Amino acid sequence: MDFKTAVRLCLTVNYMNFKGRATRSEYWFFVLFMGLIYLVAIPLVEWISIIIPGGLILANIIIFCASLALVLPSVAVQVRRLHDTDWSGWWILASLILIGAIFIFILDCLPGTVGPNRFGPDPLTARQLPEDIKY
Repeated sequence: MDFKTAVRLCLTVNYMNFKGRATRSEYWFFVLFMGLIYLVAIPLVEWISIIIPGGLILANIIIFCASLALVLPSVAVQVRRLHDTDWSGWWILASLILIGAIFIFILDCLPGTVGPNRFGPDPLTARQLPEDIKY
């Protein structure tokens, strides 16, 4: 899966989809996309807060809106990534502590289970992309 397809899937079809599985490429491309968004947003916000009088409030609103728009798809793709490694999505709560975050990072780096598991078919072999997305 390429960058554009992964971002489109996460932001449109799978925006709040906590069922199924996500490949490593889908997950890591979406993480890269979020990093790029923040890489652009933070200097822009700093510039707005300096240039516009009282711009600090506007800058905080921009960061809040960007974070709010990305929190659901990022949690959803993380849960689907855990499903791909045959772990329950509730394990995402383990990332609230440091050792749990390290454990989740390791799971994110591991390949998914081969073939179907209890969360659905293997996304690498059963390529079922939605028809309504133009590629």
